[in-house]
Amino acid sequence: MPKRDVTAGEILCTYIKRNLFDANAWSELSSSLYSTGRGEQWSEFVEEVVATQLACRFVTAGSSIAESLGGKKCVGELLFRQEMRSITTETMACSLDRKIRARLDDLIERAVLATYGSVSDADKMLLRAEVGKRPRCYLCNSFLELRLDSVLFPTDEQKKRVIEYEHVWPRAFGGDTIIDNLALSCHDCNNRKASYANWSMVDIQSLVLAHNPSDESLAKIPGLRRFAMLSYAAHRIADKGSLSLKSAHLRLQHEVITPKLRRTTDVADFFNLINYSETV
Repeated sequence: MPKRDVTAGEILCTYIKRNLFDANAWSELSSSLYSTGRGEQWSEFVEEVVATQLACRFVTAGSSIAESLGGKKCVGELLFRQEMRSITTETMACSLDRKIRARLDDLIERAVLATYGSVSDADKMLLRAEVGKRPRCYLCNSFLELRLDSVLFPTDEQKKRVIEYEHVWPRAFGGDTIIDNLALSCHDCNNRKASYANWSMVDIQSLVLAHNPSDESLAKIPGLRRFAMLSYAAHRIADKGSLSLKSAHLRLQHEVITPKLRRTTDVADFFNLINYSETV
């Protein structure tokens, strides 16, 4: 079962995969890369990164057009649609079926509108109510500081752990400001993740450590690549259980660990590392 898309950006990304790509290409790519021992994983990576990047290009273009025309109120108007159609036509190297084209235009508009969302006080109250009195960051599982205005001299560590409200699928790329796409995070994780939509947008290909690396080397893996590991796992859990990305991440939240090898007989690269308990 596929993951449950809850935001306009995710829906756009999935639509691109299903309607703009040749479905046979991925199995062929996987077969051609069989000798690498990572054929299936690299095929999955290419599909994910191309679809995500194309969705981000469309949303970013639409946002730029909207701002040049006067903002949110211009999304969907004739001039916006004409300029957006010109960009998508220029981007696509092939002609699209009329129905597919119309649906693509509609999804891009919805994703652009989502970029104008903002987290309300009511959203913040609902999110805090979800986690109780001891909130934790959904990415690193650290305890969060609800507020520091009553702390006379907050430490650097406390400042890093101030509660922030994070879009699981980035708002900049069509992530709706809805409870199903909002999670509590610490400042460090929110700042580090920024507008990375998922694991495929991180430079995972350069994460290659020594054969059977030391615990010290594993502990030094940068935070953004740790996010990529969790994101990869969350996508697989979401696909398996037809869950939203947020729900999948929350299943992993209390299982976060220092990265370790999956198979000690193989080199430590992205696909042979794990940073959560395999009991999930």
